[in-house]
Amino acid sequence: VDFEQDALNHSMAEALPFLDFVGNLSAAAHKSGLRIQVDTTAQGVGMHYAELVARGADSLMPMSQTYFGLNVSKDREMVARYKNAIPVSKLHVGLSASMNASGAAHCKHGDNGWTAESLRNWLQWIGEQGVSRVDVFQCWGWEYIQEFVFDELAAWLQSPVAASARQEVVAAPVPPARLSGSVSDAVIAGARHNNDDRAQLVQ
Repeated sequence: VDFEQDALNHSMAEALPFLDFVGNLSAAAHKSGLRIQVDTTAQGVGMHYAELVARGADSLMPMSQTYFGLNVSKDREMVARYKNAIPVSKLHVGLSASMNASGAAHCKHGDNGWTAESLRNWLQWIGEQGVSRVDVFQCWGWEYIQEFVFDELAAWLQSPVAASARQEVVAAPVPPARLSGSVSDAVIAGARHNNDDRAQLVQ
């Protein structure tokens, strides 16, 4: 569920319809063996993290709050806010993949501020916080993503800090097409040439 709201202020009465919707949807999905993830904003109804999980959401993902490498201190604050509200096992961290020059020309977010080193450090840090899932947003196509993004994700997925739980690299939007197999350099490499922005890699 991709929920985006511009309003900074709202009443609980305004939040309840969406919270109830997530509860009803989760209950129906769970009966069929499905999981519900809510991709949330940093404002408005999407900030009811604990309530969303209490109503049955299996995982939450902060979107633009952690996408960019322009202000990693703020990214860390957002991860801490989520960790204080929900079990870390239910937290997926959003990452906006850095684009090459051709892709950046089509994307308002450009290269997103990540370098190989800063992304490596970021992934290491979120792993140390107990995060084992990263959802990758790319705005134009896999072939426009800079190579270091795949390299750093592949290395992180196989690192000790990410090995305690099932790892995923998920490209928004959902629902994704699923590619089964172990997360390896070969699997990551396959995504480099996959233009389907619904691709999902699962270990």
